[in-house]
Amino acid sequence: MTLVTVIVPTHNDGQTLEKCVRSLFQQTWSELEVIVVNDASTDRTLDLLEALGREYPELRFDSLGVKSGAARARNRGFTLARGEVIALIDGDMWAPAEWVEQLLEPITSGQADVTGGPDKVPVTAPLESRCIGYSMDSVLTNGGLRLGDTKLVTYLPGTGNMAIRRSFLDKAGTFDEEFHDTGEDKEWLYRVKEAGARFLYLPEALAWHERRADVMLHAKKQFLSGRRRFDIWEKDPSSFEWPHLAPSALILFLLTAWCHPLSRILWWAVLCLGGALVFLDCYRGAREIGSPRAFLVLIITSCVIPFGYGAGILWRSIERLAMKMRGR
Repeated sequence: MTLVTVIVPTHNDGQTLEKCVRSLFQQTWSELEVIVVNDASTDRTLDLLEALGREYPELRFDSLGVKSGAARARNRGFTLARGEVIALIDGDMWAPAEWVEQLLEPITSGQADVTGGPDKVPVTAPLESRCIGYSMDSVLTNGGLRLGDTKLVTYLPGTGNMAIRRSFLDKAGTFDEEFHDTGEDKEWLYRVKEAGARFLYLPEALAWHERRADVMLHAKKQFLSGRRRFDIWEKDPSSFEWPHLAPSALILFLLTAWCHPLSRILWWAVLCLGGALVFLDCYRGAREIGSPRAFLVLIITSCVIPFGYGAGILWRSIERLAMKMRGR
């Protein structure tokens, strides 16, 4: 039976880490090792890991002395891993019992080298968390790019819910630790793809994500993701895919079209159509979540995804242009 190593990077996930670890030791796949890498947490994470280690002697964990980001934490896990297949999940997530088995089956049968699945916010989570989760998966806000069923861009699984054949670490290398805040997953997975890996999205391989109920943090992450998307293109121009520019193009249009009388009608048309679509999507989301208050929260959590992401790309491009001009 194939040995699977599950690597869990964690930073201040004391409220969710125990549930994550327990869910991994309840998997139906028996040949399993679990490695948790503590990224210099300042909460009770270390005490929790020591207690779990006494309960589960098979649990292995290590700690980084200085907060360094998920890229370095996962890389540390890679050096400790013994499995032929490596699965990744985050410390604020937990997995149903069949999760590893579902991710592994296409790999062991030769269908794929990398598999991934969706992450959902539990219905017991705070309202803000559920709204963020809905907005992240909405076709309106991101074109369904996270759900693996789009032909617009290359499907790259989220590193909070994926598995990879160990041999592709040797071919593609590990995470670039310069991407210390976000974007490390996409940059790495483009290299994995270029190394010849076959990707497969598995909608049934669900992992539960206890997203933090922090709308401002959600907005900040979208902005950082946009900046890092530009960095990925800069490092590897072949990774460029035009749909990622759509939010930036929308921002530029809204900022400039009003300036010309002939384009103002189009400006109003885009604004009204976009507003109507947002209204309908947020109404649908509020019904799905089961709270009228969710409608107002969803307007914010949905709008900050394209506008935050697009602003991040534009901001980084302006920074790079300014650097080139100063270099002259």
